[in-house]
Amino acid sequence: MAVDIATEEDYSHKSRLTEHDDTTTTTTTTVNFQVIGACWGRTGTHSLKNALEILGYKCYHMKEVISHGETHTRFWQRAAQKYQTQQANDINFDEVYMCDDDDERNKKVSKTCENFTASCDFPSAVFWKEQLKQYPKAKVILGWRDPEKWYQSCMDTIFRVIPDHPNCSLGTKISHWLGLPAKGMGDMVVEVVSKRCFGQDYSRKNVIHSYVQFCEQVKRDCPAHQLLIHEPKDGWEPLCKFLGKPIPDVPYPHVNDTKEFQRIILLTKVIGYTALVCTLGFPLLFLPSYK
Repeated sequence: MAVDIATEEDYSHKSRLTEHDDTTTTTTTTVNFQVIGACWGRTGTHSLKNALEILGYKCYHMKEVISHGETHTRFWQRAAQKYQTQQANDINFDEVYMCDDDDERNKKVSKTCENFTASCDFPSAVFWKEQLKQYPKAKVILGWRDPEKWYQSCMDTIFRVIPDHPNCSLGTKISHWLGLPAKGMGDMVVEVVSKRCFGQDYSRKNVIHSYVQFCEQVKRDCPAHQLLIHEPKDGWEPLCKFLGKPIPDVPYPHVNDTKEFQRIILLTKVIGYTALVCTLGFPLLFLPSYK
């Protein structure tokens, strides 16, 4: 049975906003959070992060999860588990978006302690709706990409570092076990991406269907005046108009990080296999020698 895949024409109304009648509840917060990126990985999230930061926002991305380490990976893992047990209202995103002046790891990551004001990419994008309940005045950006191209990009990159994906090598799994690129990363991506997004079904049909369904849900559930459907090729104009910002005098950033991602994959594989060889080979040093 073929998957009903939305075409690019279906999203030609990118700047047009969808209708929505639901009300949202407000959670007390101290972070002035302004932009929620409902943008799954491989939809131009790195480019969007750079664009938002040019516009003056401080954007939370997977890179921030890695740089902040176990505190953040465990937060998103718990968030996914709370969602599965219908406790999503207990998630407080200030835990990762608010700067902790006493956090020594944060001081190493950034000399100036600033609260995040925007987000995009996995894992935060998966929880766009929960974030909107906590930050009801924030605007939402849905990252759109042709589903076929998006799927292939995932197969070439992020799916190769998710431990329960068939394309994830033993070396990469060992690197996760060693705490690389961040402690708890492997467990987090399984909970957030594999289980919540795809139900641990990585068949091409299910993955594409899940992505399209996610986009449809955002269009359906996000308040009309707060939603923009965005592709990197749209450039500055619709994004700046949506956010009420002047258009910068620099080109819209276009970051193609596939090659960089693949170098990271290769590095994790090498580290993992090296650790395996060393572990298996070390006892041989203590075997008696015979002449």
